[in-house]
Amino acid sequence: MKPVLKRGEQMERRKNIIRTSILAVIANLLLVGLKGIIGVLSGSIAILMDAINNLSDALSSIITIIGTRIAGKAPDKAHPYGYGRIE
Repeated sequence: MKPVLKRGEQMERRKNIIRTSILAVIANLLLVGLKGIIGVLSGSIAILMDAINNLSDALSSIITIIGTRIAGKAPDKAHPYGYGRIE
């Protein structure tokens, strides 16, 4: 069974998730650029496809950031228990 986190721990967890995801986006975009250039210069389809794979990883991290922010929203009338399970 998963332990219940206190409000401060939840906020810290969300900050860590967002911070890590932002770093992942930056790293993957750098890899996309480098691998794209190397793939074009060398004529390697495999390296170009790896660049596209890194691009999809960056997009996955962006989706993680969006989901984490939505999950952190306060409860409202339509969602009396909050948005915590959206992630």
